[in-house]
Amino acid sequence: MTARSTRYPPAGFHVRIPAAVWTSALDEVRSYATVGIHDGRRGSEGLVYFAGIPTADALIVTAVFRLHHEPQGDCVKPTPAEVRWLLSMLRERDEKLIAQLHTHRHGARHSPGDDRMATSFHDGFLSIVAPSFAVDVERISQCIVH
Repeated sequence: MTARSTRYPPAGFHVRIPAAVWTSALDEVRSYATVGIHDGRRGSEGLVYFAGIPTADALIVTAVFRLHHEPQGDCVKPTPAEVRWLLSMLRERDEKLIAQLHTHRHGARHSPGDDRMATSFHDGFLSIVAPSFAVDVERISQCIVH
């Protein structure tokens, strides 16, 4: 059985994100906080993906995948090529898509667009939203997890 074919654990599972992976992900999404001017406002949302392996009661993050996407203002829409790359990397590394971390300009909430255009609709996939472009975020407890 492969990691990719293993189901997400049941409700109540733990997610283990190594500190270095979390910090690396925050650094990437923060890099979009000061780029570009969109609709007269500076800054863009950032997005990264966490991949890893499921166990019976936990998801263990082993990698952060960066799209290095273009700044898009108050949204991030991965291109078909970026999605293909992500799926190819997951398959090559035999890892499961565990979560996405993305930023919002203001509060940490799931917008209607986040719900409509989710990366994954699998039970167990997590969407972590960091407020204020993650500028002052250090811990996951400062984010909202959906």
